[in-house]
This record gives sequence, structure tokens and C-alpha cells, in this order.
Amino acid sequence: MIAMRGEIGYRRRMAFLVEPGVPRVVVATMLGRLPMGMTSLTLILLVRSGGDSYVDAGLVTAAFTVGIALLQPLAAIAVDRYGASPVLCVLGVALPVTMILLLLSVNLHAPLVLTLLAAVVAAGTLPPLGPCMRALWRQVVKGPALDRAYAFEATAQQGPVIAGPFLVTALVYCTSAGVALIIAAFAGTMGAILFAKAPIVAAVARTRSRAADIVVTEHVRLLAQPGLQTILTTSALMAMSAGAITLSVPAFAEGHGSAASAGLILGSFAAGSIFGGMALTFVRLRADTPFAYTAALAVSAGTAVLLVVVNTIPWMMVVAWAVGLPTAPSAAISFALLNRHSPAHRITTAFGFFNSAITGGTAAGSALCGALLQSFGSAWGFMFAVGLGGLSALVCILRYRSLQPRKIC
Repeated sequence: MIAMRGEIGYRRRMAFLVEPGVPRVVVATMLGRLPMGMTSLTLILLVRSGGDSYVDAGLVTAAFTVGIALLQPLAAIAVDRYGASPVLCVLGVALPVTMILLLLSVNLHAPLVLTLLAAVVAAGTLPPLGPCMRALWRQVVKGPALDRAYAFEATAQQGPVIAGPFLVTALVYCTSAGVALIIAAFAGTMGAILFAKAPIVAAVARTRSRAADIVVTEHVRLLAQPGLQTILTTSALMAMSAGAITLSVPAFAEGHGSAASAGLILGSFAAGSIFGGMALTFVRLRADTPFAYTAALAVSAGTAVLLVVVNTIPWMMVVAWAVGLPTAPSAAISFALLNRHSPAHRITTAFGFFNSAITGGTAAGSALCGALLQSFGSAWGFMFAVGLGGLSALVCILRYRSLQPRKIC
């Protein structure tokens, strides 16, 4: 009886997933995000298969990441100005074209500068499905269910990240890295168009910006919101910490004689994040979201300390699961806070800036951690991650008042 009541209660809490039109856009978002989980590994394998060095592979992958960080906010701005449907359709059509150009530049051994430019352009055509989905949740889900929707969103976004490398491995084993890149591109296209043409997307009212000559001013005002600045700063620092952990884990595994176990450790980290995100759907955060966010960041930094002291691979898998627990919850709470500190007509833009902060932070954390790993080993990489996590929590504490509810213009 208790189990049945719990099941019924959970179904009620997740009822927003079966609202008319919602399953379609959720599936579309998962499909359209596959390029984000597949492209980095595919580019490394593609460049290496052509005989080029790991340095070149790293530069191409970095260029793709920089393109996401710099150009995704522009796509999100376009969504707020022109609507999701036209922007996603245009980018969905452009994505396979730019990916094919990138593939040709690598296979034909074009000058490295041209290949890097092709990688940046290809990244710029990735449809901003994450910001679009989070903005849509705000429109179709009301009340306490919105926080649960953001918790689901933070958990669901882990799916393509986990599935992507497995798909790349299978495709490369059966075909080639080039085929994997093209399949990733068309997955993004199908997801974008499926989302853009969904009736629920067309039915959601869109507020246009007032005039073209004040668009820049509005974006400056958006970034000047104290709460938004705090969220973007703390999220970027946590992304740097996650990037450092992601790079330190393979170094730890290799140093303990089992490089292949790095995948198991990172998989355990992702599993903990998913579990934490689903657990958050049982919590109501309407009144105490700033406190919950601060607590989540502090717990993330605190649990990461365990990474420094663990010295065996089995225990590292256990600790990685524990470290992953607050990851999705902190992301979900940041979504809720971002929603409350952004005007309705700029919500997609705000989430675009958020994605840029996450992407740029992850890349910066990996780059800075690489130097530490090369000179001092994995323990220093983990300590670097702990320091970044602690700094994020400290910033949140010092700027706590900025996260309190206020009138947003």
C-alpha cells in the first residue's frame, strides 16, 4: 500500500510530462542534443584517422567548443526576437551543411586555420534546443511543477552526454568517424525540426522585442541584473570544476594501471547526477531556492574533497557517484533562479548566456587543469576542482542577497 501511494504520488508530480504536446518536444530535445554529446569525441577520432596529431585534434575540438560558447547566445537572442520555429528550422537545415564542410576540410587536409574556422561555424549552427526547452517549460508549466520540470530537464540533459560517446564508438567500429559526424548532424536536424514544428511550440505566445535599435541595450540590461550575474558566475566556476574532474579522472585511472576504468568512473559520476536530479523532483523549492542553491554548491565542493583522498579505482567509483549527486540538482535550481531573474521576453537569451558560461567554463577548467596534471598528477587536478567548487560556493554566499526575489524589468 505504501509503495502504491508512493508510485501514485510520483506520477502526480511528473504529470507535466504527459501534458498534450510535451512528450514530443522532450523526445525532440533529446534527439537534437545528440550532436553535443557526440561531436567532440568524433572530431578527435576524425582528425587522428587522417594522420594528424593530437595537438591538431585538440585545437579543432577547442575551436568547436569556442564556437558554441560565442555563437550559441546569438542563436538564443534570435529565438527571443523571431521565435523558436523559424530559427530552429534554419539552423537545423544549416547544421548538416556546415558539418559536411568541416568533414571535407579535415579529410582533404585543408590548412589548419580553415579547419578551425569550419569548426567554429559548425558549432554556431547547433540549434539552441536547451535554452528553447527551458523557456518552453516556463510557458507550459506553472506553479510548483515548474521546479520539478527544471529538475527533470537537468537530469534529461545528461542522457545525450552519456549516450553520445557510446554511439560514436559503435559507429566508428562499424563505419567511420566521418559517418558518425554526419549522423550526429542529421540527429540534430531531426530534433530541431521536430521541436520547431510541434503544435505546443507554435501555440506558445511570443513577446517580440520593442525595436531593433534597442536590442543591444536590452541585452546589456539583462546581463546587468545582479542575480543573473551571480548565477552565471557560480555556474561557470562549477563548470570549470567539472571540466577539471573530467580531465583528472583519466589521469587517475591511468596512474592506477587501468586507463579503461576512466569510463566507468565518469559513468558513475553521471549516474549519481541522474539520481540526484530525480530525487529533486520530490522537493518543493518555491520559497527557499537561493538557500538550496547555496547549499547545493557547498555540498558539491565538500564531496569533491573525497576525490583527493581516495586511492583505489573501486572506491573512486563510489566517491564519483557521491560527487555527482548534487550536480543535476544544482543545475536544476540554477534554472529556476534564472527563470525568476530574467524577463519573459528575454528568457531564451538568458539561458543562451547560461549555456555559454557552462561551455566556456568547462573548456577553461580542462585547459588549466591539463597543465597541473602534466606537472603534478591527478591529485592536484582534483584539488584544483575542489578549489573552484569552493570559490563558487563562496561567491554565492557573498552575493546571496542578489538571488533574493525582486522585480525584473
